[in-house]
Amino acid sequence: MISVTTDLQPEKIFTPRRRRALLSFRRRGDLLWFAVSVGMFVAGSTAVAYTALQARRPFIVERPIAPPPAPVRPQPPPVEIISNPAPAPAAVTPPPTPAPTITPPPAAVIAPSPVAKEKPKPPEPAGLALLENEPDFRADVYKEARLQVIPAEVSGEPVLRMEFQVGPREWAQASMDVDRDLAKYKRVQFSFTMEGKINSIDFSATDADGTTVGVTRAPLAGGGLWSSVDLPLTDLGYLFGGNKAMDWKNAARISFGVSVKAEESGGAGRVVIRGLRFY
Repeated sequence: MISVTTDLQPEKIFTPRRRRALLSFRRRGDLLWFAVSVGMFVAGSTAVAYTALQARRPFIVERPIAPPPAPVRPQPPPVEIISNPAPAPAAVTPPPTPAPTITPPPAAVIAPSPVAKEKPKPPEPAGLALLENEPDFRADVYKEARLQVIPAEVSGEPVLRMEFQVGPREWAQASMDVDRDLAKYKRVQFSFTMEGKINSIDFSATDADGTTVGVTRAPLAGGGLWSSVDLPLTDLGYLFGGNKAMDWKNAARISFGVSVKAEESGGAGRVVIRGLRFY
């Protein structure tokens, strides 16, 4: 038998047991290498991100602030020492002090006082007012009646004031002469108030031939309350005298009377008439 010597290593035979051990070693090595690789990758990524963030931050260079310079105190001028004293300076008379100028205070400006605006006066009523000039009234009475006519004013307005005393079937009236053309007017108005015994008020007008027309009004209330009368001249009915046709073109007399009607008892009282106007 011839033995052959060779440098080749003998071939390793992998048994099942050896194969399982080798595979287990490789798996653990691969796992370790994988963990190391992941760690290095994470460290590298972190370093790159940190470097990028640091590069974006502004670079601030702090410089030291120099302290302010110390104030320089002025040095006094050198004093020259003179052995011989200088003569005393001659007395200098100061110039006269000018008298202070007194400026008078500015005159006070007085603001003009606001001019009060006058309230516009109400327009004068159109027509003919017959009591404004305080006309003369004469008193006429029937039987034992008494009447006193007294000129008076109410709120600065002339009025007719009548103090009366009348009994049953008696009357008292105050009359004024007008002698005017009243044909151009259509209505008459006046107001009256009565105190004391409440009786009726008569208003009448008479023309040149004695025709008399009129109307009777009872007070709406006593105690100083005013009653107003405003009626067409055609409502004045015929009373007596003349030709029964009132000639307003030749009006001669206007009268106010106090009379006692059947339901009234008469007595003493006062009546005030204002605002007599034809329009």
